[in-house]
Amino acid sequence: MEKKDIVKIVFENIIVIAAMFLGLVAPGVLTIGLFQREMFMKMDIVKLLVLSACLCFPTGSLLILASRSDCHSQQTDVSLALIINAAIFSVTLFVKIWWRGMTLGVFVSAIAALTIIFTLALNHYSKDENKNKNEND
Repeated sequence: MEKKDIVKIVFENIIVIAAMFLGLVAPGVLTIGLFQREMFMKMDIVKLLVLSACLCFPTGSLLILASRSDCHSQQTDVSLALIINAAIFSVTLFVKIWWRGMTLGVFVSAIAALTIIFTLALNHYSKDENKNKNEND
């Protein structure tokens, strides 16, 4: 595989790559920075990025599975799910900044509750879209 082929693949999937960064890496970095500031400051950048992605991967993958639809491209479904994942973490991180006494347990519970709500909503929406597509065909 040549360098120009890699560049072509990256540009064809730039939206998914950006959504993956915003949905998996950025929320994790902010979460580590808010809850474990010392570890955040000492950690190597590669380890920080990997740990950040690992923190957000469970919720992101659940949302991706729930958003699967036959009506849209896979890129659209993945991007939508990861943007929702970023929004879930953004809301809870904002609450953490506002409410300094928020414990990690409350934070995780809020993430879990919002993820379940959005997973059910995405699953329902995807089923309706698939049903409507099948009726129109």
